Order: sequence, then C-alpha cells, then structure tokens
Amino acid sequence: MILFIDDEPTTDLFFDELQGRGLPIRKFRSVDEAWEYLAKTNKPLDLAIVDVMMPPGELFSKDDVSDGLHTGLSFYKLIRQKYETIPVYLLTNLTQSTVARSVDGDPNAYIAVKTDIFYDDFAEQVEDLYNKSRNYGGK
Repeated sequence: MILFIDDEPTTDLFFDELQGRGLPIRKFRSVDEAWEYLAKTNKPLDLAIVDVMMPPGELFSKDDVSDGLHTGLSFYKLIRQKYETIPVYLLTNLTQSTVARSVDGDPNAYIAVKTDIFYDDFAEQVEDLYNKSRNYGGK
C-alpha cells in the first residue's frame, strides 16, 4: 500500500495520476490522520509520499517542526522507526539540498521539488519504486 500525505489541494493531480494507474493508495491531509491510520491498519506499507511543509497537528509541537516547515521530515523519521527500508518520496517547495541534508544519505529517500516534476513522470517513478518495494520486501 502507498501512503500519500499532503495538505495542498494542488497535489490532488499527483494523487489522481497514481490512483488512475490502479495503485493501492490512501491519501491523507494531515500527519495526524496518517499516523492514526498506520497505527490501526494491518496492511503492509510499501511506500510513503510525504509533503515536507504541513501543519504540525497534534503529532508534533510547532517548535519541533519550525512552525510546519519541517513537519514532513519529522514524519519521515517516524516512518523510518517503524518501516526501516521502504521508499519514502518527499515532496517539497524547499530546495532539494535543504531536504537532502535532513535524510542523511538514506538510499530509500527520494526528493522532488513540486514545481519541477511532471505528473506522469512522478507517477512512473512512484510506480517503479512501489513495484521494487513489493518485489524485494522493502518493509
């Protein structure tokens, strides 16, 4: 299963493109909803797509995530605690190098600047990562 977490309506087109390919995907508008779902579900998580800048919700304090500028990075760290090797795709409006420093060379972390990617290219890359994760047990 793919988890898609982004509070911006503009990324609905990314989600729609993935859903149109028949991928098993769930979308959440907040980290709180996504974390609650992960806590309750028994379905394996194969891939996560996480927006970097989101409201902190109840999961994080505003200070911990720089008023939401790094909520997605903090959520990425929570995912890594539970799912050590699944691919995590971080969507950002920040510079790629800023986010890259935060994932510290994780070979299963992928970063894309939202304004630099095309929907079909993004969907193709996510579909490839999903298939690799499922085929090689990347949980």
